[in-house]
Amino acid sequence: MDYNAYNNNAGQGYDPNVGQPKEKKGPKGARVFVLILVGAIIGSVLGGGAVSLYLEYGSNGTALTASAEDYIDEAISAELESYTASLELDTSTAESDDSVQETTYNEVNLVTTDYSTAVQSIAETVMPSVVSVRTIETIEMYRQSFEVEGIGTGVIVSSDGLILTNQHVVSSNPTSITVTLIDGSEYDAEVLFADESMDLAIIKIDASGLTAANLGDSDDVSVGEVAIAIGNPLGLEYTRSMTAGIISALDRSILISDTQIAENLIQTDAAINSGNSGGPLLNLDGQVVGINTYKLTSSEGMGFAIPINAAIPIIEQIIETGEFQQAQLGVSVIDKELLNYYSYEDLTLEYGVYVYSIDESSDAYEKGLDVGDIITKVDGIEVNTILKLKEQLYSHLPGDTVTITVERDGSTFELNVELSGS
Repeated sequence: MDYNAYNNNAGQGYDPNVGQPKEKKGPKGARVFVLILVGAIIGSVLGGGAVSLYLEYGSNGTALTASAEDYIDEAISAELESYTASLELDTSTAESDDSVQETTYNEVNLVTTDYSTAVQSIAETVMPSVVSVRTIETIEMYRQSFEVEGIGTGVIVSSDGLILTNQHVVSSNPTSITVTLIDGSEYDAEVLFADESMDLAIIKIDASGLTAANLGDSDDVSVGEVAIAIGNPLGLEYTRSMTAGIISALDRSILISDTQIAENLIQTDAAINSGNSGGPLLNLDGQVVGINTYKLTSSEGMGFAIPINAAIPIIEQIIETGEFQQAQLGVSVIDKELLNYYSYEDLTLEYGVYVYSIDESSDAYEKGLDVGDIITKVDGIEVNTILKLKEQLYSHLPGDTVTITVERDGSTFELNVELSGS
């Protein structure tokens, strides 16, 4: 799996000391999948009748009797006649409309052409918004200093040089960050925002008139729709490579270390490799719906992206104010996904986020929020995951007041809480 250090605290995450990883149990029984290839082939050509006969008379492994064989031969002949008749066009119909088959072909070709045209259009439109990010970091090892170079991807989100990427691409203590645009020009970059728990970062270059990518709504993403990834797999030699696939699943979580979990991820089978980190995951409209971050090296076609909606409040605040001020509720919470990996005193949670610690100096504590409460909404928006909670809080500034919906012992109530700064 490709990843860098990733945790989930920062005020709204979990404490690895509170719970320990559950022991994963293996499957309770072996499952045997039998693929009857002959039946599948017959079924695709002759229809269900012959397949049912095959299963009825041949599936028990006994020899077929002569009468049974004759019966099957007759049934297959009948199926063939029926199948052939269904393909024949009536002469008068064919004469009056000889474009039936051609029309069907054109419709199929139209779908293929539309898809191909859309992907080509996306390449032309989005490629100028994709950049290479090269980071130099100095590390200390064996009483010596070493310079380590990292290559990743970023996507331009404002015409004046804001670039969204992964935190692990820019690293925790970079010596230098160099951004390369599509025309080959290079710029030094500075970090305006970096959150290790979200694995997101925003850097800035001194440039103007850039082509900013169009940001979509990751809440509207559906399983099965087209997904396109652009990035720099395996370094700058293959810069701005484009791959396509589908959205395989939503709200995935993966355990990336004994104490670190990445959750709420978008899963895709569009090829993602080392160097793709920080690049855009796009829909068929060319909108960024995710930031490519992880892949499972033990499997093929399993890549993961952070939903773009988690980054949008941060981007908007920096565009508006020039900086990002993190608003906090003053609590540490657990969500349902975390409970799949860690045990918390037999705690069960169907929705919302569970408060397991609270800062007694926070306004939330002063207003009556307590350990054991379940926060279900912020300003009327459901928050069933830690990332969704952060998304709602990060759309505010310290000092803003939010309304949180709380469940306690079967009762529901609301609290108006003032957010604090980091």
